[in-house]
Amino acid sequence: SGWNRLKLYFMLGLPTEVDDDVREMARLVRDIQARGKAIRRRMVDVSVSASTFVPKPHTPFQWVPLVDRATVEQRQKLLRDGTNTRGLRVSWSDWDTTWLEALLSRGDRRLGGDIWRAWQAGARFDAWSEQFRPDLWRQALAEEGVDPDFYTGRHRQRDETLPWDHIDVGVSRAYLWREWERALKGELSPNCREQCHGCGIQQSFSGE
Repeated sequence: SGWNRLKLYFMLGLPTEVDDDVREMARLVRDIQARGKAIRRRMVDVSVSASTFVPKPHTPFQWVPLVDRATVEQRQKLLRDGTNTRGLRVSWSDWDTTWLEALLSRGDRRLGGDIWRAWQAGARFDAWSEQFRPDLWRQALAEEGVDPDFYTGRHRQRDETLPWDHIDVGVSRAYLWREWERALKGELSPNCREQCHGCGIQQSFSGE
C-alpha cells in the first residue's frame, strides 16, 4: 500500500517464556523486513517495541511474580543482538519503571505510607524518564519497612487473599485460575461468542 515503515509490538517476560521465544521474535522481525524490502524494492524501516510483562490483578496471571531483572535484561540483549541490522530499531522498557508499575499495581494499603514518603522526598512526574527517581521509592520502602519482593518477586498461593479480592469485576477467581492452568499448558480458550466458559460475567451483569 505504499508504506515504508512498520512498527511491531512485543512483550518480554511472560511466565512461560524461554530464550528461544525471544530468538523467534528477532527472526520474525528480520523476515518481515526482508519481505517488505522485496515488495517495495527498497530498504524499509521496522521499529520494534518490547515491553516487559507485568502480571496484573483480575487476570489469570495475578498469582505469578514479575520476572527478575537479570532475566529481562538478558532477553532484551537477545532481541537487540538478533535485530542488529540496518533499518531495524528496537526500544524496550526500562527495568526500574517496570518494577514500580508492578509494585503499585500489585500492592496493598501498606504501600500508602511508601507513596506518601516518596512524594515528600520529591518523587514527581514519574512517567517522564528525566523526572523518575527510583532511588526515592526504594528509600521510602526501606523507611516504611516494606519488602518490595513481597509484592513483585514471589508466586502467590492459589487460596491466598489478594489485595484486590474485595473489588468485584464480575469474573470469578475460579475461572481465572482455570485460565492460568490452561496458559501453562499452552491451551487456547475459544471465543466467548462461540462457547461460554462460565466466567461469571453474565450473572454479574444480568441485572437479576
